[in-house]
Amino acid sequence: MDADAQTASTSIAESLRSAGLCVYPHFLSHGACRQLREDLDQVRISGGFKRAATGQGKGKEVRDLVRADEIHWLDRATPSAAQLHLWNKLDGLQQSL
Repeated sequence: MDADAQTASTSIAESLRSAGLCVYPHFLSHGACRQLREDLDQVRISGGFKRAATGQGKGKEVRDLVRADEIHWLDRATPSAAQLHLWNKLDGLQQSL
């Protein structure tokens, strides 16, 4: 992890410890956010997002009045370059926490 990322992660961890919350603008750069957005747009186009459901097992169902969102779980085993950058940032934050 580079020095800037370490500083960011340490600042976030300290804020969470002392105040219980943290807003850290630009944790991901504008360019990284744009690349991640473009990447996830492609995932959506290829059908990777699924309607969110409620419940579990046999009780799991899509309920439009409860949830109208879509979800996609990021997979560490097959990340795109943009997702890998996000995972690396989150790993650094996890180490600081």
